[in-house]
Amino acid sequence: MPYYDYEEGWKKRFELTIPLLLLVLVVLVLAWKMQWLCGVPGLGAVACGGSVHNILIIGNDPNIELMLNDVGLNFNHEVLNPDEIASLRDADYLKKYDLIILTENTGLNGKKDVLPNAFRGFLAQALVNKKFILFSGAGTKDTAEPYLNGWTADGMGNFVPVSCKTVDCDLDSHSVSQMKFRILDTSSPIFEGYNPTQPINISGTGSFEYLPVNLNGGNVHALGVIESEVGTQTLSDYGIVEGSSGVTGKTIYFAYNPSRTPTIFKNVVEYLLGGSE
Repeated sequence: MPYYDYEEGWKKRFELTIPLLLLVLVVLVLAWKMQWLCGVPGLGAVACGGSVHNILIIGNDPNIELMLNDVGLNFNHEVLNPDEIASLRDADYLKKYDLIILTENTGLNGKKDVLPNAFRGFLAQALVNKKFILFSGAGTKDTAEPYLNGWTADGMGNFVPVSCKTVDCDLDSHSVSQMKFRILDTSSPIFEGYNPTQPINISGTGSFEYLPVNLNGGNVHALGVIESEVGTQTLSDYGIVEGSSGVTGKTIYFAYNPSRTPTIFKNVVEYLLGGSE
């Protein structure tokens, strides 16, 4: 008799468990279909058909987010807005990302190119053996030090392959009405599909703004140049520069906002994260 009671109790518990198991199964199938599992370590690669990359955009730049939609990779992305940049107190938050994109729109009250010195230090810690994209004068100013100009402070310069031509990056900035982009490194995968003998078309209308820069020493080389007409002169400046650091660290610098060449930006993201899948 006691055995009979045990058996009945076991059956009842099992019958109660069946609906719960079915509910869990439904949730898992739904999560699989909706790709909610992409960001789960271990499961993401299986659920989403390959490795899943984590991308952080520092600053509010809707064009960068929009261009990521065309990237042929499985990824999650987050945006760190100016309030969050100012309040961040832990470098480990940045270290979990495979690719970090630093935009110009990082300062409170609409200020461009500024970073708190503490955040710049956190970023330098996080960029060890990471992939990094930045453009124009992003990160060249400090919120508390008005005389700081450039990327050298707080260790960030170790991961930026260029430097401003003068002590004031703002004075270097150019705005031109006509320009051409030409490929220097014809073997670079970021120019896949382009004719290396022809200039690349620039998207958008209005003036073209860019920051002329010098190449830093070390593992740095220019991928393309900007040719602009200023009066009767033709100026040639570095347009896209690649640099390496550490064992696997790599940085791509755009002298202009990469939204002007969206296909190249897409190719750069895929190149840094290991190619399209």
